[in-house]
Amino acid sequence: VLSILFWPPESKQEQQTTDSLKNGTMMSFLFFLLIPFAAFVVLMLILAYRTLFPKVISHPWPKPSKKIDKTIILAGSYNPPHNGHFEMLRYLSERYTKVIAVVGMNPDKKYDVTPEQRVKMIDKWAAPINKKTGGNIQGKAVSGYIYRYGKSKEVNAKLFFRGIRTWEKDGKDERYLHYLNNFTPVFADHYMPIPTVFIEGDPRYNSISSTVVRNLCNSMKGQKDGGKDGNDAAELSKLVPDIIRADVVEAYASQK
Repeated sequence: VLSILFWPPESKQEQQTTDSLKNGTMMSFLFFLLIPFAAFVVLMLILAYRTLFPKVISHPWPKPSKKIDKTIILAGSYNPPHNGHFEMLRYLSERYTKVIAVVGMNPDKKYDVTPEQRVKMIDKWAAPINKKTGGNIQGKAVSGYIYRYGKSKEVNAKLFFRGIRTWEKDGKDERYLHYLNNFTPVFADHYMPIPTVFIEGDPRYNSISSTVVRNLCNSMKGQKDGGKDGNDAAELSKLVPDIIRADVVEAYASQK
């Protein structure tokens, strides 16, 4: 009551000034509220574009003019590794300074041939190549989300590569995984995903599959002549490098 009696009422000009300040404060609040929303929308559009229009390196692969100073990951099961995998790794090692062949693993699953065994095969194949290139190919068994391994400080991978036969043949199956790789890091860990590049296989090896290699190894089980009068051994020699062929046969021919 006293304020009403003794406090002079605001003039029309003062009232306009007060309203202007209030409006300015509200506009500033809305502006700063819209900035993260707009950034989120832009991010979703970028990731949607990546998902809908993936980058694919077709064969014949472009010849690199010089090595790019980046660590990249070529992830797969490598169960077992074969010439199709190794031809991609060889090419990527000529293009980038460090190439990690990541063998994905589920720690709760029991494997006939462990991821660690497969990593040893990859490293054994890579050893003579690394002597020439300065040691830029290595195998690594990784459990859980591979993108978290790639984002770790000790790795700091800049690109993920996925080997495919062609996008027409494998794109449909790869699309869902590509979607997860793009959006899961944002919502689960709140950081930008590592971009994924699909690399089409060398047509000479596109007919090779790990299943074919495992079946050949099983048919050679307990047969000193290499199975079927040596035909299986001869066929396997076309699928797996000489340096690890004995390791592949020993590991996969012993499967139950």
